[in-house]
Amino acid sequence: MLRLYNTATRKVEEFKPINPNKVGMYVCGLTVYNDMHLGHARTYISFDVIRRWLEYSGYEVTFVQNHTDIDDKIIQKANEEGVKAEEIASRYIERTMEDLEKLQVRPPTFMPKATDFIKEMIGIVSDLVDKNHAYVVEPVAGALSPDVYFDISSASEMFGTLTGQKIEDMEAGSRVAVDSRKRHPSDFVLWKGAKPDEPSWKSPWGLGRPGWHIECSAMSLCHLGKHFDIHGGGVDLKFPHHESEILQTECHTEHSPVANYWIHTGFLTIDKEKMSKSLGNYVGVDDTPGVMFNKLVSMPDSLMWRYFELLSLKDNAAIEDLRQRIERGDNPRDIKMELARELIARYHGDEAAANAHRSAGNQLAEGELPEDLPEVEVVFEGSDQAPIAAVLNRSGLANNSAQAKDMLGNGRVRVDGEVVAKDLMLALGQSYVIQAGKKRYARVTLRG
Repeated sequence: MLRLYNTATRKVEEFKPINPNKVGMYVCGLTVYNDMHLGHARTYISFDVIRRWLEYSGYEVTFVQNHTDIDDKIIQKANEEGVKAEEIASRYIERTMEDLEKLQVRPPTFMPKATDFIKEMIGIVSDLVDKNHAYVVEPVAGALSPDVYFDISSASEMFGTLTGQKIEDMEAGSRVAVDSRKRHPSDFVLWKGAKPDEPSWKSPWGLGRPGWHIECSAMSLCHLGKHFDIHGGGVDLKFPHHESEILQTECHTEHSPVANYWIHTGFLTIDKEKMSKSLGNYVGVDDTPGVMFNKLVSMPDSLMWRYFELLSLKDNAAIEDLRQRIERGDNPRDIKMELARELIARYHGDEAAANAHRSAGNQLAEGELPEDLPEVEVVFEGSDQAPIAAVLNRSGLANNSAQAKDMLGNGRVRVDGEVVAKDLMLALGQSYVIQAGKKRYARVTLRG
């Protein structure tokens, strides 16, 4: 028996398929502007497990998981690198697939790209306009064409399926863009008017591109129809993405519900912030062993139990034993090292896990350190602190003061595994592991 927590009903329910022998399942994939991290990996693995259980139980599963290959973040990344948006998307789709293979996650039945369904998206938006569920507004400053918004007030009775929120409780700025052109603060964009040098497609409203939410509606409808069994994704997608998806899909198809079970995986946090690409606080699946080791060992002690619960294959009894070890006086760092080695072994193999703490060679640029770390002593008289730039210069980790300042300004200096600011002051009487650039590193002891 499979029991699932259904976000829509807020209950743990026994799974009962629409068709006795078949299961339709749609899971939101990555917006492909950066590499996959462990939080993403957990979602992919979780739904792969559900899919495997269903198939083991005799069901024929049609599993759809998309790539969001057109989005503001992709365009921003392309502009930063001076390349086309499709180059960014193709790069990270390829890397995502490589990471999924490393994770031994089975490929979905279908893995569509959003840009392959532009025609279908335009059709849905046009229908919503015709049914008075959407409206056209004047172009935003700098845009060449109008935008199209979903009128949330036209479906007020359907709002809050997943979150329990009411329209009257919604405020502008709470994960929805503030825009005076909207009829209601929570109205969301279905179609964006084109801006110069951005990817765009012809539509009844001029050149433009789809909004985020409409993409999944089009792909799920095309592959699974207007009613299927399971819709999933990370818990952060409940609102606004999945709430918006429900509204626009059901208003278009005039059928409810879209899915019988809405399943959401929890996310990992770093220093009380969600692990995310946009915040840059993630542990990447493709991080080198040394980088992964440093990030995991450096996490706050309180956070490691969340990682054990969500990522470790240890059972609850084994994790509780680790808790007891700390209560008996074991160093939390030793426990985090156990977690780091377990995860590194999963993604890079046992040998990499055993040597992650002392890896060398061409991986130094990724934060790894050699076994024979040089020892350097630097004396600063008449002070109890020393500026990091001076430490770099005097220890030989920089050729001169100018080079030291340049490396600091470019974020290429790490102290005890962390990138440091150019104004950092180091206390005398202590030792620090310092890495400057790709190949310069040393354990530096400061004396007064």
